[in-house]
Amino acid sequence: IPKSVIKLNLPKLHTCKGTFGNSDVGYSKMLELRVPSLTTITNEKVFYYLTMLHVLELPNHFAYSLDLASMSFLKHDCVIDIFNKMADLTNTDKAYSLRLYETVYDKLSEEELSIARNKGWTIIRGRKR
Repeated sequence: IPKSVIKLNLPKLHTCKGTFGNSDVGYSKMLELRVPSLTTITNEKVFYYLTMLHVLELPNHFAYSLDLASMSFLKHDCVIDIFNKMADLTNTDKAYSLRLYETVYDKLSEEELSIARNKGWTIIRGRKR
């Protein structure tokens, strides 16, 4: 993905076996990514190089761990949308987590965090690594 791309909509992407962007070209300047059909990833840091991302649209009932700790600009409404789209893991043996950048995490109320936690997810306050 060229560094100049600011918005990207990939409605037919179902599987991602790598990452968006890479260290060879540096961090992306992408602000918005929509992957509403992404059901399978092989790397929880699939979006690691999208550090400027404000909006990330995921599919309903997604079930995979994600590390979004590199995204300090992720909008509050986007995080709530991600929580709402998480698969409900209660009554399953699955365990998934979502790691958020520390300032993004700090802006969430306990009530908002409970949206994800009540679905059996672990929400982690992380720093960019």
